[in-house]
Amino acid sequence: MLVIRVELWPGGDKARARTLAEASVTDMSGLSDVSDYHAMALEHGSDVTGLPDQAGGFMIAQHPRRSSVWLLVAKVALRAAMRFTPERRAAR
Repeated sequence: MLVIRVELWPGGDKARARTLAEASVTDMSGLSDVSDYHAMALEHGSDVTGLPDQAGGFMIAQHPRRSSVWLLVAKVALRAAMRFTPERRAAR
């Protein structure tokens, strides 16, 4: 399982860190060269954005395992952003 955590460190101070969002990504294809993943994402509510706590799951299909981990992180981040952004929800 891959765990992604987005933290804010006010003024670069780790002691004041707070988690803004998290995701866990699970391989569903038995470590195949091209794999399908299930992601569970959570975004904590924010006074800045006005958005509430949000959570949901989705699939990342046919991802090439031999690519940089950043490609998988980018796909997860994009899918979560599309799911949790009010303008995208209204367009569905």
